[in-house]
Amino acid sequence: MVRSIYSIDELMIESLTASVLIKKSGKSKEKKSNSVLPRITANKIQINNTNLSYGDSIGKQSIIAGINYLKFKDASIDLQNQNSHIK
Repeated sequence: MVRSIYSIDELMIESLTASVLIKKSGKSKEKKSNSVLPRITANKIQINNTNLSYGDSIGKQSIIAGINYLKFKDASIDLQNQNSHIK
């Protein structure tokens, strides 16, 4: 399969509220997907006035973050290999 690569010059996230919860799923009879997840890169990312909540009921971990101002340069996320790189 062909892998998608998304390149962003500048990304501004403002006043976002996001919540992610990872739960144990039931047994699935579906076959594994052969899809390939994308790689995303950005020259500049700025996050302002944002609230994030992450919960993992499997690993019993949680993170709550209030971000007033955060700036990254040369960031990349490889979703297929679960890697990220941020300067």
